[in-house]
Amino acid sequence: MCGIAGIFGFSGGQEELAERLAVMNRAMVHRGPDESGTLVRSSLRAGLAVRRLSIVDPENGSQPLFNEDRTVAVVCNGEIYNHRDLRRDLEARGHRITSGSDCAVLPHLYEEQGVDFLRRLNGMFALAVLDMKRHTLLIARDPVGMKHLYWGSTPHGIVFASEARSLFAAGLVDPRPDWSSLGAFFSVGWIQSPHTAYAGLHRLRPGSFVEFGEERSREGRYWVPRYREPDPNRTDESYAEELRGLLDNAVDSHLQADFPPGLLLSGGWDSSLIALYASRITGVALNSYSLRFPDDAGADESHYFRQVASQAGTNSQEIEVRDTDIRDALEPTVHALEEPNGSCPTTLSFLLSQATARGSKLALGGEGADELFAGYDWFRPSRAQRILRSLPSRLIPASLPVPIGPRLARALRFAAAPDEEHAQLSLRSSSSPRRISRFLKSEYPLDIQLGQEPLGLTQSTRNTFRDDLDRKLALDLTGRLADGILFAHDKTAMAHSLEVRMPFLDMGIVEFAHRLPSRLKISGDQMKAVLAPLAADLPADVATRPKQGLHVPSRVFSSVALRDHYREIILETSIDSGLFDHPRLEVWVNQSAARPGTRAAQLWSLCHFCTWWNQFMDGPAVEDSHER
Repeated sequence: MCGIAGIFGFSGGQEELAERLAVMNRAMVHRGPDESGTLVRSSLRAGLAVRRLSIVDPENGSQPLFNEDRTVAVVCNGEIYNHRDLRRDLEARGHRITSGSDCAVLPHLYEEQGVDFLRRLNGMFALAVLDMKRHTLLIARDPVGMKHLYWGSTPHGIVFASEARSLFAAGLVDPRPDWSSLGAFFSVGWIQSPHTAYAGLHRLRPGSFVEFGEERSREGRYWVPRYREPDPNRTDESYAEELRGLLDNAVDSHLQADFPPGLLLSGGWDSSLIALYASRITGVALNSYSLRFPDDAGADESHYFRQVASQAGTNSQEIEVRDTDIRDALEPTVHALEEPNGSCPTTLSFLLSQATARGSKLALGGEGADELFAGYDWFRPSRAQRILRSLPSRLIPASLPVPIGPRLARALRFAAAPDEEHAQLSLRSSSSPRRISRFLKSEYPLDIQLGQEPLGLTQSTRNTFRDDLDRKLALDLTGRLADGILFAHDKTAMAHSLEVRMPFLDMGIVEFAHRLPSRLKISGDQMKAVLAPLAADLPADVATRPKQGLHVPSRVFSSVALRDHYREIILETSIDSGLFDHPRLEVWVNQSAARPGTRAAQLWSLCHFCTWWNQFMDGPAVEDSHER
């Protein structure tokens, strides 16, 4: 795992180029505290920078990595899990690969296949290839979107980096808000790539690349989800057995490292299966890390994860989370995220990563199974939803001019949506975007009308849908998972120099899920039905428990610890920034902070936004260093 950055077609001189690269590296030292590297090619007016968190072959895996004649240079943030198979193939074709690093195959594979080499990779990555012969720069992101990469076309040249702060710190991009993209945060909870919170700055889409030349550039997708008709002759049991083998292979490949990993263990099916498989394969007592909520019995999963830890033989590390911990984690979490993100409990991810990083710089987690195999209630068929969608949407207002409850507000947005995809998106957020937009002054045009931008789907994917469940799963996979959850997990983990690997998002399992019959995803009341035979290996209480996603207990949002924090952050930001109609906002904040439930939860989103504004629009988050 690393942080990468670079410039192509730089407008200044060689010394200035080298200095800008050095500044970019210093700004993301937390992503790779073990080692740094740079490459300057004055003939191309280009350079690469990298900070390395050494996981595989620490002694010989320095980056940038080169082919034999050093005409291809690669920097990569992530892991290539099928590197051994690729290495054998390349060496059989005469290539000399001197490093044992998983990324060492990349310049050689690119030399053989050009852009098509991306289709051969099974891993999580954001990478850049500088081709000195062709005078091109290629940047790319992994198929599912576990890693991300910022880029922009600026007066200084083409610039890219794992973190926006690197571009800000080097003076290559000016942090200005993109109000149309920020509207998506309030509407659905995340900002969909290629957009970002910053005007003029992009994020690569999952499964995409951009290639820049001296005269022109091209952008493309090398992978999109495609659902396939299942084999009518297969038994349901054979699918479960195939998944068992795929998961076993995926965990094994994700364990490739020079030291044992930690385990992120919640006590649900997904993380528990990963813990069980990893412990069996390694044969050693691994450390597992779990969050406890001693003040909230409904959110606390210690009854379950303790049983799994005992069965797997892990050294269980429990992290207690109280109201003040969540409050105090908001500011450093927002600093790590760099963009507003409410798609998942980001403060809890930050706290879990912080504790895990004290004992390991590598961990395995269970992300992705819910989006592949239908783990959330919103994937279920709903008679109420069918009735609402049967009404003429053009006659239904998306909101009312009088205060209404959050459930009615969500139902209106769902019924008024122009199509099924936007209707499903409307269910993903509990905030009230129109209310927030009404508090903003007119000169700040927050765009809350969701166009096609928040939809990560391509027509190629839509053409393969077999039923409505495929549509719902694809929306979550390409949207909330890729640019919400995975984005947040990467940022909050790497803030602590922690690499998190996710075996359920191995490409073998992803492709398996896309040819799995829908009846093996939802079967009656059973969600993730194909996983049930695997979960039978877990303790009985865990195997039969209902789904409970990691979440901040609802009581916390209206707790004493957060009420004063809301008033301090939101109202002081309102006064200092001039963004809001302050008298109206003050009344609403004071009323909402005093009420339990969803009204208080809406303040959390606004508090998150205000914290981001203070740090990145008016604050010190873009200084030329991020060492802590």
